[in-house]
Amino acid sequence: MLKIRSEQMKALRSVPDREFLLRLRAHVAQRWPELPEGAAGEAWLVALVERAREYRLSKELDIARFVDLTCEFGRDFELDPRHADAAAILTSRQAASIRMRQLDTWVESARAARDPSPREQR
Repeated sequence: MLKIRSEQMKALRSVPDREFLLRLRAHVAQRWPELPEGAAGEAWLVALVERAREYRLSKELDIARFVDLTCEFGRDFELDPRHADAAAILTSRQAASIRMRQLDTWVESARAARDPSPREQR
């Protein structure tokens, strides 16, 4: 029987991960140009991908959305008491697809709370 050691599995996963990181980096550079570039930016993205995976997000799109939320709402946004609902969603036992839909709803309410409409500002 063929056995694959954990180091070998890591090496096999690293090529797709590397390609995903390159795509994610291009996305972040286009959408969030003020964020760090170079080695610092890459280390930051790797850390965010790992955090997303800690929340059981595995699809590239879901991870990219988590990165976007972090860029928009700030580092460790989900740990901020103002965003307790986001933390509850991310740590929920529900499937990632359900949690991401719930996060979409949360984002809309968080944006509305942060940026009141001109009518509300009068």
